Amino acid sequence: MIFHLRVFLSGLALLLIFTQCAPPERSLRRMALKWELNPDGARLHEVSIEINATPEKIYKVITEPNEWPKWHPQVSRARSNDRVRGGSSFIWEHGKKHHSDVIQDEKPFRIIWFSRALTHLSLTRWTIEPTGKNSSKVSLGESRDGFFLYLSLSPEEHQKELQDWLTYLKKEVEKETKE
Repeated sequence: MIFHLRVFLSGLALLLIFTQCAPPERSLRRMALKWELNPDGARLHEVSIEINATPEKIYKVITEPNEWPKWHPQVSRARSNDRVRGGSSFIWEHGKKHHSDVIQDEKPFRIIWFSRALTHLSLTRWTIEPTGKNSSKVSLGESRDGFFLYLSLSPEEHQKELQDWLTYLKKEVEKETKE
């Protein structure tokens, strides 16, 4: 009897730990409706880069996940029925399989999606601001939540991962602009 009680209490303690490490999915989705990332996320970073292209051109590349593996070497697969937009879903692999739902978009200036992966939940927000006739500032922000993030991804690794996305995006968009 005491053994069963200890097992039950241990299981209950683990359940409480895991549920307190990430807000419920509906809370994250509500944040996304306000264009917000989770300020209390286990990992929260925002990075930006200047790209020599119009917001329309950049937005087109971001919203075609089927093409991501061609220009981002760490994305092994991506599947979407069409260009992503508010209300659509897509699946992609970047180390882990992600199931993403686009919460909303304002073409061609911003888009935000919610993702579920084995180890975490995340909100990803892209913002594109024109800075000249043929140049734009692209910002990529992401909050990730989940207990296992503390074990698998350092803050520095998360920031580098986001910066890599922008570096590969810039290379792809500017390559297309020159062609």
